[in-house]
Amino acid sequence: MSEKPQSPVDSGPEFKLNSTEDLVCFEETERWHDRDEFLAIADERLDAGTISITLVEDRRLAFVAWLAPATEKSTFGYVRQTVHFPPKTATEYGVYVHPEFRRRGLFRQGLEFMSVHAFAETDTDILLGAVHDDNHAALRGHIEAGFQNIATLTERRLAGTARSSVDVHAAGYQCRRMPDSRDAWSLARAADQ
Repeated sequence: MSEKPQSPVDSGPEFKLNSTEDLVCFEETERWHDRDEFLAIADERLDAGTISITLVEDRRLAFVAWLAPATEKSTFGYVRQTVHFPPKTATEYGVYVHPEFRRRGLFRQGLEFMSVHAFAETDTDILLGAVHDDNHAALRGHIEAGFQNIATLTERRLAGTARSSVDVHAAGYQCRRMPDSRDAWSLARAADQ
């Protein structure tokens, strides 16, 4: 997302920023969840300046997402690639909706709330999120919230050798391999070149 939302989010759920009271309402709803680990990581993220966006309903954490302003680069472990971002790029990650609150539009509403906050309250020109290629619901939710598909990172293995590539889908963006690297890229807007 590289354009500021046109207007504030319509009235709806009461999302909060950096609410530790909300974060402690986290429940272990997936077999891989660990509440103590979630809270420890949340504390580390908040201490590092990452912003939490939360929504609690019925004393349960219904929605949580993280916004990292001024992100210089991110490494995407699944494809083992790093992307370096233009200045004033914020990243969103760790978006999660409690299973009992899904299919109510909270994912999209939370991302819309985040984008309004990012562009109005932080020094952000570009807001990026990453979606795994088989997570169709998350991709749809991002698009509905105003994001666009900028690029696809892929890794292919042939005879034990990994080959990485980037396909750019959005007009006005370029992604170039970093010098002397097989798995690092530099994302730029054409206007910034």
